[in-house]
Amino acid sequence: MISGVIIAKNESRYIESCIRSLLPVVDEVIVVDSYSEDGTDEIARRLGAEVYQHPFENYGKQKNIANSYARYPWILSIDADEQLDSVLQQSILRIKPQLRYENRVVYAFKRQPWYCGRWLRYTAWNPDIKIRLFPKALAYWEETPVHEQLRFKTKVKTLLLKGRLLHYTFETLSEHLRSIDYYTSLQAQIFQQKGFQARWYHLIGKPLWEFFRSYFLKQGFRDGKAGLVLSMMLAFYKFIKYAKVYRL
Repeated sequence: MISGVIIAKNESRYIESCIRSLLPVVDEVIVVDSYSEDGTDEIARRLGAEVYQHPFENYGKQKNIANSYARYPWILSIDADEQLDSVLQQSILRIKPQLRYENRVVYAFKRQPWYCGRWLRYTAWNPDIKIRLFPKALAYWEETPVHEQLRFKTKVKTLLLKGRLLHYTFETLSEHLRSIDYYTSLQAQIFQQKGFQARWYHLIGKPLWEFFRSYFLKQGFRDGKAGLVLSMMLAFYKFIKYAKVYRL
């Protein structure tokens, strides 16, 4: 049996479609909400999810808290701005009767981003493969301020399921810019704590390489204007991150 687990804060735009995509494949839905002010928790309860409130500290810790509420041995971890497509739902249903803790197998999904009104197939965001279905007893999230990673207590085998995990990233450039400001501040603090010192060549070389990698090596040009804009924004992210470290 599978517990669908979500952490959320002010995700009323996407939480309903997220939960509805889980309902055909999971046996319960757990939502840990950080005191949303837009009705996210009410929407989740209306759809039958169990909702718990917990103040947000960092993503990894929040996800570990959410996992602790799960009743069932397998966890399907999903973000509030994501949803399973129909092919991925069927893939999960096919392997569900075979799920065994003893097999030490975890399952990864291929995530496809929606960016500023378009589905992207290329850029540095593709392919974006995430392990999201795993035994509760074997896994935990690193409790880092940003870019939390799933860790395992023993060696596991990863299998990729067919289908897409649809990821609704940013509807506007303003949303993306606010996100860049928030996450680069967190990363700059981490770098400072580790004693990393940014030099002038980080501010120039890292953004240039990121644009080249996303737009040319990852063929972002095939996504048209959206691919160009995203590749530029990813380069800008690198610049702001190292600029903040440089200033610190």
